Amino acid sequence: MNYNIVLLIGFLYSALLCVVMIFSQNFVYATLNLEKLPTVNDSSIGVKEIGKGLPDSISNIDFLDRNNILALGKTSGEIYLISNEILQPNPVLNLNVSGEVERGLLGIAIEKDPFSIDSINQTIYNELGTSVYLYFTEIHDGNLTHNRLYKYDWNGSRLINPHLILNLPLPPGPHHNGGELAMGPDGFLYVTIGDYEHIGDYRHNGILQNIKNGTAPDDTGVILRLNGSDGSQPIDNPFFSNNTGDPLGKYFGYGIRNSFGISFDPITGKLWESENGPESYDEINILNPGFNGGWKIVHGPISRTNSTLANLTQLHGAKYIDPVFSWKIPVGITGIDFMKSSKLGTKYLNNLFVGDFNNGNLYHLMVNKTRTGLNFDDIPGLQDLVADNNLEQSPIVFGTGFGRITDVKTGPDGLLYVVDYGYGKIDDNPPVHRIFKLYPK
Repeated sequence: MNYNIVLLIGFLYSALLCVVMIFSQNFVYATLNLEKLPTVNDSSIGVKEIGKGLPDSISNIDFLDRNNILALGKTSGEIYLISNEILQPNPVLNLNVSGEVERGLLGIAIEKDPFSIDSINQTIYNELGTSVYLYFTEIHDGNLTHNRLYKYDWNGSRLINPHLILNLPLPPGPHHNGGELAMGPDGFLYVTIGDYEHIGDYRHNGILQNIKNGTAPDDTGVILRLNGSDGSQPIDNPFFSNNTGDPLGKYFGYGIRNSFGISFDPITGKLWESENGPESYDEINILNPGFNGGWKIVHGPISRTNSTLANLTQLHGAKYIDPVFSWKIPVGITGIDFMKSSKLGTKYLNNLFVGDFNNGNLYHLMVNKTRTGLNFDDIPGLQDLVADNNLEQSPIVFGTGFGRITDVKTGPDGLLYVVDYGYGKIDDNPPVHRIFKLYPK
C-alpha cells in the first residue's frame, strides 16, 4: 500500500509486514489539538484554515477562479464549493462512488487558460474554468464498479452535462487506483493510474509492471495523455498507434506503482510526479515521453538495487531514468506543485512544495539551474539525492502539523493551499477535514 500508515482491517496480512493504507476512516489519534494550526519555518508566512466544516475527507481540490474552489469528498462522492473561503451549504454534484480503502472520488482537473503572471511576478490573474474533469470509482449498472473519467460543464452553480471520456477495463483494486489529473501546457489531459494492487494478490504482473513475458497491457501502472474532448490518443504520443484499439497509444509512460501528485514545471513544461514506494523509497520523478518508471523491478535509485536496465521490460522507445529525489524510509509522499507566484517570497517562485501523508510535513525543494533535477548544493546529506533518515530530510522540511496531506496546489490568487485528509472520528468529536491557506503576513 502506498502511504505506509498502520491499518487495522481485521485480518493479519503477514506476521512480519504491517498493512498500510491512506484512506482509513477508523484511524484514531489519542492526542490531537484541533485548534492548533500548522507551523512553517518562514516568519513572513501565515497559515489559516478555510472552508471550515467539510463533512468528508478531501482527496483533491482545484480552482474555478481566484474566489471559488471545488473540493472532492473522497468517500461520499460529493463535490463541495468553497466561495471566498466559506464552505457553501450544498454540494454542486453528488456521485455514486465506491469509497472503500483507496477507491472513491479521486481526481479533478479544470480546463482553463494557463496561469498568467505580471511583469514582477506579483499577481496571478483571474481564471474561469468551463470544463471540469473528474476521475472516480463509479458504482453503475447495479453493483459493478469501474474507475471512470468524466467531463462536466460548470454553469456557475452546478456541474452538469456529464460526458464519459474513459472507462478503465478492469474492476478496481482496493489499492493503487491513482486518479491524479492535470491539464498539460500542451492542452492535453494527463491521468495517473496505479497498479491496482490487491493486498496479498499481486495479480498485475504484466508488461506494464516490467515483468518479462507478462500479461498484455491493461491500463494499470501508467500515465495517460489524452485529448480531453473525447479521450482519444494524440498523434504525438510516444507509443502512438494507428490502431485505435491498441491501449499503448494512450500511454505517456508506464512502470508506475502509484502516484498521488503530478505537476508541470512552469518554465520547461516537463511533468514532475510524486510516487509512493513499498517498504522503501518514495520518489520524485521527472517524466519524459515514453518513460519507464521501473516498477515492479526497480524502486528508488537503480544503483541501490540488485537490478540493471537489462532486467526491465522496455517497450519500443521507452527509457528509464532514476528519480530526481527519494526518501529511503517512505513518508507517504502525496501532493506536489510548483509555486507559480512570488507572493510568498521570490525564493519560492517556480520551486517545489511537496506534502506527505504519514507525518503532515510540507517540504520545500529548490530546482537546479537547468531544471533537470533538484539543487542540494547547501545540503551535503542530500547530495546523493536520497534522504536516508529523518536527520537528512530535516533541511527540506518547510512546515509541520498539516495532518495527513493529500493535495498541495498554487491558487489563482498566487497563494499556496494544502489539504489535510483528516483524522476520522476522534473520541466523541466529529471527523475533522481541513484545507489550509498559506499567505504573506
